[in-house]
Amino acid sequence: MLFLVATLLLAADPAPPPPPPTPPAADDPGFVAAPPGFKGVLVPAPPPPPAAPTPPAAPSPTVPTTMRAIAFPHTVGDDAGKEGTGIAEWVGPGGPQVRIAQRYEQDRDQKLREAQVVIDQVQATFSAVRKAETPEQKIKLKEKLSTLADKPLSDVEALFSAALDIEVRRLKIIGRAVTVAKRDNEAIPRLDAEVIKRILAEMETPAKKQALGNRVAAYRETAHGLAAFLGGQTLEALDLLRKAEAMAPDLAVVHAILGSIYYIVREPTRAIDEWKKAQAIGPKDPDLETAIRELQPKAE
Repeated sequence: MLFLVATLLLAADPAPPPPPPTPPAADDPGFVAAPPGFKGVLVPAPPPPPAAPTPPAAPSPTVPTTMRAIAFPHTVGDDAGKEGTGIAEWVGPGGPQVRIAQRYEQDRDQKLREAQVVIDQVQATFSAVRKAETPEQKIKLKEKLSTLADKPLSDVEALFSAALDIEVRRLKIIGRAVTVAKRDNEAIPRLDAEVIKRILAEMETPAKKQALGNRVAAYRETAHGLAAFLGGQTLEALDLLRKAEAMAPDLAVVHAILGSIYYIVREPTRAIDEWKKAQAIGPKDPDLETAIRELQPKAE
């Protein structure tokens, strides 16, 4: 998984309007430890990139593994390699098709790299919210969040769409390579015609493109939600985060921030539920676990 940087949204006792966030301790490497009588709300660290099975040809270190896992999980899961990602040079029957597929793979990953640049900017801005102390800083962050939610994330959506179209073409041509090789009683190492056929059918469904669009939309609503929070519009922030959760229920950061907003509006049971969802998506974060443990008695 896609997929996120760690953020920490600190709020005082949950009473409207919420006070400005408290900055982390100077020696804190990433999160503020929850003190006794916990009063903070935490957003978990992002999951590490999933380990991809070793393909016949080692992938370039610049390939965005995390982004590829989000957009095309078949390239890093159990089917990795069987569908042609990272395929080695093949000089037998089907070799020309393999070389075309390799170029498509490069084009696909380039689109994902460009998308990753924008997503990194969005995530870094989410993280910066915890450091906002002065009204000027909050205004600047609010403007940046609004800007990123506009054209940059629209560009990401277009890049995802282009990458999907390229992936469909890659799967078709790699499937053609298998067919050509089979005619000459050859088998291209690791390629599985049935796996390629199944994944291609999945990639060509409208639901796949919609899912990628929804993920971008969830980032957009989260950005708008944090901007609303910085502007003191807690209830609007809550509504926007709920929309983000519906669009991409597998984004841990959405659940964590939504839990923070529920905490602020005095709904501790819902806050805990959202934080637990974030923990279940992973990776588990000890500070978020502390927040749940500290708030649990108050919610019962």
